[in-house]
Amino acid sequence: MGTLDGPTNTSPARDPEAREVRLRDASTVRSLLDPLTRQVLAIFCGRSVETAQAARELGWSTERTAHHVARLHRAGVLREVSRREHSGRAVVTWTAPQVLRGSLDLLPEADVTAVFDEVDAAGRKPFLQALARAAVQRGLLSWDVVVHRKDGEEGGLRLSVSPEGTRWLPGDATERAEQAPPVVLSWLPLALNADQARRLQQTLLDLAAEQPVATGAPTHLCGLFLTPL
Repeated sequence: MGTLDGPTNTSPARDPEAREVRLRDASTVRSLLDPLTRQVLAIFCGRSVETAQAARELGWSTERTAHHVARLHRAGVLREVSRREHSGRAVVTWTAPQVLRGSLDLLPEADVTAVFDEVDAAGRKPFLQALARAAVQRGLLSWDVVVHRKDGEEGGLRLSVSPEGTRWLPGDATERAEQAPPVVLSWLPLALNADQARRLQQTLLDLAAEQPVATGAPTHLCGLFLTPL
C-alpha cells in the first residue's frame, strides 16, 4: 500500500482537513503518470464524491469506476469520508487531497523523462495544434521546409521551416530578428556558465512577468525552456 503523509506527518485517513500530502511509495507516484488514473483522481481532488456520481461524471459504468476507486484507495490516495446503506448496499463517499507530491528520486530515469514530457505536453500540444491551424488558415503552408547546416557547424543537418522570401531560420533570432515571422519556433544552443544561465533565467522570468496573462481565452501561447545539458 502506498505511504502518504501530510504537512505535519499525519496520515490523511486521520486528518480529514489535509489539502496536501506527500507520496512515499514509488509505485504510487508512478501510477500518477497514467492519464487514466489522473482522470479518475481529478473527480475526487478537493471534493467529496460518491462512486455513482463519479461514474456519471466520467461517463463510465459504476462497476468500472468502483474498480479504479478501489485501486486508488488501496494505494492510499483516496480516503473514505462517509458510508451509508441504500437498498442493502454500502454507498461510500470518497475524497482526495487537492495536491499530491512525490519526489522524482523515487522514479527510474525513464519515468522522470515521462514526467517532464507530460508537463511539457500541456503547452506543446495546443501550441502545435495552433501552429497547424495557422498553417492552413493564415498562409503558413507557403513556408519552406529547409534542411541546412549553419556556418562552422559539424554533424547532422538541421530540419527547419522558414517563411518564403526571407533568410530567417529558427535559431537565428539574434541575427535576423527583423525578419522573424509572427510565429517563432526556435531552440537556441547556447554556451553559458552558471552565472550567465541564472541571469538568462531571471531575464526570461522577468519578461514573462511583464506580459498580460489571459483571464479568458488566450490569444497567444509562449513557452519558456532553459536547461543545462
